[in-house]
Amino acid sequence: MPNKLVLKNLLQKYNLCDPCLKRQFPLEEGLNLSKYETETNSIKNNETSDEKCYICGGLMSSVNKYTDMIISSLNNYQQESFSIGSRVSTSIIEKEDDLRSFAKLKGGQNFKTHFSRELNNSLSKRLNLRPNYKNPDIMIIVDTLLERIEVSTKSIYVFGRYKKTKRGLDQKRKRCLNCRGKGCNECNLTGFIAKASVEENLMLPLISLFKAKKTKFTWIGSEDKQSLVLGEGRPFYTEIIEPKIRCPSNLFSIKESNGVSVNRIRILDIKPNNDIKFKVRIKCNCIVDSAITKKDIDKLEKQFNGLIVKMLSNNRNRHLLKKIYSFNVNSVKGLCLIINIECDGGLNIRSLVTGEGTEVTPNIASTLKRRITLDEKKPFDVLDVTYVETQ
Repeated sequence: MPNKLVLKNLLQKYNLCDPCLKRQFPLEEGLNLSKYETETNSIKNNETSDEKCYICGGLMSSVNKYTDMIISSLNNYQQESFSIGSRVSTSIIEKEDDLRSFAKLKGGQNFKTHFSRELNNSLSKRLNLRPNYKNPDIMIIVDTLLERIEVSTKSIYVFGRYKKTKRGLDQKRKRCLNCRGKGCNECNLTGFIAKASVEENLMLPLISLFKAKKTKFTWIGSEDKQSLVLGEGRPFYTEIIEPKIRCPSNLFSIKESNGVSVNRIRILDIKPNNDIKFKVRIKCNCIVDSAITKKDIDKLEKQFNGLIVKMLSNNRNRHLLKKIYSFNVNSVKGLCLIINIECDGGLNIRSLVTGEGTEVTPNIASTLKRRITLDEKKPFDVLDVTYVETQ
């Protein structure tokens, strides 16, 4: 039982509601205040007293009201777990510290933790769901200062492959040059140029399906805007940010649009690893400035089959090693060559062929000792992309 003298002095100085008083004595389970009377007044529950609690000002009695507000805010959300936090006036924290200092009380939860726990318990009973404090689907903040509910949701990660059967389509959206991605009148506050891309063709249906705020793509390699992506398609991961729907029933309903189609799409259990190693098969359409011989072809195939080339990194401060697993000159028609290459992902195909910027060494142009370019109307096509999935 709490020390009667401490309790007497506490209640002579402060008017406290039942929850705020019990919180000061965490080891006294089942504390019954009605058994205690002081010489000056009876201990009264704040629910029946006109005088408000010194600490919370009656906030502890508003748990049901805020629970109703939370449930109303979650009408359009799909969730399996939740966690509730709160935002309260600093004066409440200061008053409780003042009280504990006066009564020389140590330990016990503070008001904010207690209030949040009561909210979690209340919502759990109403929705028949257990709170998940470590990794909830939905995070809820009850702002008692502004009398509002803030809801945020855990990101969902989606894997898929896209095929691109139309040339002239960028993989990524282009940032607005006027505002540099910040959003302005010219880009309709999106931060991006209104131009068709693979990203936009995938982004819009995913945002609609998950009722999400936005998406963030991780591409397993990239291609030229004039390139096709064939075979099983290029893999990609998407972070679905702030989704309201977590398991859409029609995930496979994304239709082909603008030459972009999706297959093998699925929701992942965990966030994928960013360090992804992959191989790619490419068909290059090349043009040389003078005719090549059978001897030249044999030389190319002998040198590049199984060769490890050096490539400058994007920041140009180190060399990366990339392996070419197979290299075959498929056909030669006049000055036009078709070369099939299987290599490590991330190898700059344009530099490998043309030697531009000496980013890849050795390269085909330096080996042939002549100028060689890619057909800009159809430079190279992606035939297949293979890699080990994270799950």
